[in-house]
Amino acid sequence: NILAEQKQVERAAAVYREAIRRAPAFAEAYNNLGLLWLQAGKYAAAREALRDAIRHKPDYAAAHYNLGLCLLRLDDPSSARTEFDTAQGLDPSIQAGP
Repeated sequence: NILAEQKQVERAAAVYREAIRRAPAFAEAYNNLGLLWLQAGKYAAAREALRDAIRHKPDYAAAHYNLGLCLLRLDDPSSARTEFDTAQGLDPSIQAGP
């Protein structure tokens, strides 16, 4: 049921927000929160969280890749390509886009 799924998303988001509150520079928590919002279709929130992850850890290849996915959903393919290229430059094992 959709309501139950939404409550699970909100609970997971609360866990990530608490981790961020306790460790404001914890890039992995921002990335995970961004992925959660991306999967929930909350693309603007995902973009913000993923940009925070990158702000705290600029060489975080997975966050760049995830931001690229988010930017595609926000209909910004040029910026998405930049993020995919950055991710692949940081970690050549990452595919350069979907």
